[in-house]
Amino acid sequence: MIDTNDSVNSYSMNCGITLEAFMFQSFWSHLKHRHRFWRYAVRTERESIAYIQSLDLKGTTVLDIGANRGVFTYWLSQCVGSSGNVVAFEAQPELKETIQEVERMFKLTNVDLRMTALSDACGTTTFNRAYAGHGGGSIETDSSEHIESETIEVETTTLDTIKDSLPRPIQFIKCDVEGHEDSVFKGATQLLSEDKPVILVEIHECAVPSIADQLHQLGYSGSFIAGSQQFPISDFNSQPYRKDGEVHRNYIFEFTA
Repeated sequence: MIDTNDSVNSYSMNCGITLEAFMFQSFWSHLKHRHRFWRYAVRTERESIAYIQSLDLKGTTVLDIGANRGVFTYWLSQCVGSSGNVVAFEAQPELKETIQEVERMFKLTNVDLRMTALSDACGTTTFNRAYAGHGGGSIETDSSEHIESETIEVETTTLDTIKDSLPRPIQFIKCDVEGHEDSVFKGATQLLSEDKPVILVEIHECAVPSIADQLHQLGYSGSFIAGSQQFPISDFNSQPYRKDGEVHRNYIFEFTA
């Protein structure tokens, strides 16, 4: 039998820190993650997380495309439960440790993390970002809300290429890839046609018509939530955004054909 105290002591010694410092560091990390989850649920992404929680996702497979620091990964994991699966995709290698820490701390045993970018082709491409882990980083050069200061090379694949490695069917997709949505969906036409998952995707204002048309051709109808009401996607230009100067929001697409 492994002595937990000995294991913790050994780990802290190997890291070159005292047990007290290690315990404080772990507690502080747990608190930061918990606060981030709470902040997104009650403020930053209140409508989107409430919408996800309203769906019957227990025991299903869902995708988190653009997992970043694992906030939606966490909430999706809670929604699908121990009998479900969350497959999370993240392109930035520095965020692997952060997401794995979330998995460990909150016992997310139903998460399958894949460190790759999704696109419409397999290979490598340039990823633009302001700094490592930045939420506005993207394959698209003009999508970030901040000036890019560095680029990295990332691996790309398509959902259609890897669909047979996923637990099927896919019931729900959350997609936040900062302007690269059209390429992600181009690389997923077979999967979308076969599984018909509900899609929650962040889209910048200028791209709404093209993404809506792209998904409409696959049998999807779009809408969005503003305040406490759900509007058809045709109203995207008539409803205010949450903040002044904001030009993006999350849109819901459901298969209706």
